[in-house]
Amino acid sequence: IMITHSQAACVFFGDLLTPENEVLNEAKIAAYPDVELCYIDVPTEPFLVARCRINFFPFRYKRYRRAELGPLSRIIEEANEEIECETNNKVILQNIANYQSKYECFIDKKKDDGFKVVGYVRKSPCGLSNDALKDNLQKMIEYLRERSLVEFVYASPQSCAGSPINSRDMYNTIEDLEKMELRHFTGST
Repeated sequence: IMITHSQAACVFFGDLLTPENEVLNEAKIAAYPDVELCYIDVPTEPFLVARCRINFFPFRYKRYRRAELGPLSRIIEEANEEIECETNNKVILQNIANYQSKYECFIDKKKDDGFKVVGYVRKSPCGLSNDALKDNLQKMIEYLRERSLVEFVYASPQSCAGSPINSRDMYNTIEDLEKMELRHFTGST
């Protein structure tokens, strides 16, 4: 079922589908410029969503057409929607591809402003040998330094995710970490 924006406005407000109600209900929605009438999967279930949210999730929220279109107008409209979708795809791909460099610029700017970037690595208790645990923690530390640009890395070599921070700072934990001789390691939590 394909319904127009004005018909969806009537459905949204629970009014009969008449030309007068269509105009009246579209005017009600137009009074709120930051929202737009859209649907997710079922066109007969309209709801209002913030315009910026629609732009942020272009494949989730679908917009209604404004009026009944003739055959040629419908073809042109569908072609324009495909072009817009391709453009959105390119923007999304560019944002994904450029994320790391933008993040690095952001962190470098924060560092220039005097902020210190602190990281934390944690390994759940498991049956790893000390060498394997050391290698695992070392890789985590290197990835934090490389990808998140952290300056100081704290570690808990064997702690559960739900355990309180103060229980992770046991005396034997500190000794274990010192014995591992991890590079670029600041200390225990």
